[in-house]
Order: sequence, then C-alpha cells, then structure tokens
Amino acid sequence: MWRYRGDGIVVATPTGSTGYNLSAGGPILEPELRAMVVAPLAPHSLSLRPVVLRAESAVHITATRVNPGSAVIVDGQIARGIRDGDTVEVRRSRAMMKLVPHPGRTFFQTLSDKLLWGRLAAGGS
Repeated sequence: MWRYRGDGIVVATPTGSTGYNLSAGGPILEPELRAMVVAPLAPHSLSLRPVVLRAESAVHITATRVNPGSAVIVDGQIARGIRDGDTVEVRRSRAMMKLVPHPGRTFFQTLSDKLLWGRLAAGGS
C-alpha cells in the first residue's frame, strides 16, 4: 500500500489495541464492525493517514532501517526483536470474540463518558 519512514505502525481491530490506535490518530470503530485499522506512528510525512481495511485483509509489514531495540509488540505484551528485512503478517484470527453489551448503556454512551465528550475543559466557562 505504501512505504513510509516513521516510528512504527499500529494494526488494530475494533476491540483490540484501541488505545494505541487512538493515540496514533486512528479512528474509533464500532465493536460490531468487521474491519481493522492501519495507523502509522509518527510518520515523517503529513500525507500519511490511518486506513480502515476489511477484516479479511492481510497486512504485510516489512522493516527497513531498523534501530537497535526495535520490536514487534502484540497487544502491549508480546515483544520480539525485529531486524532489517523482517516481515510481519497481520490477519484476522479464526476465533471470534463474544461481546456482552451493557443492558443499560450503548457503546457511544460509554465512549462519551470515558472520553469526556461534551464536557467543558477545566477553567472553561
């Protein structure tokens, strides 16, 4: 899809790596969507933006110009060193995650509360 220079890439699903995706400027996806987001981390270009792909896509990431200590991290827990030329393939798992909705709240009500949407900033009037 593209080549870029930057600090890394976040690949996230609607229910996984959401915080990392948001920190990278990626979109919020409804949990029921069958999709994934590819969000560049600190790209050295203003033209690169997060992209939403269909869930059946396979994302291939090939590392070049790797710094010492660079790693692949899965859900903030599994780290493995990476070298120039290494390729990582990310694809949807065959296992499905079951979500149990809160009976008294919608996804967007919870999101609004957690992200403080519609509230005035401290010191605001």
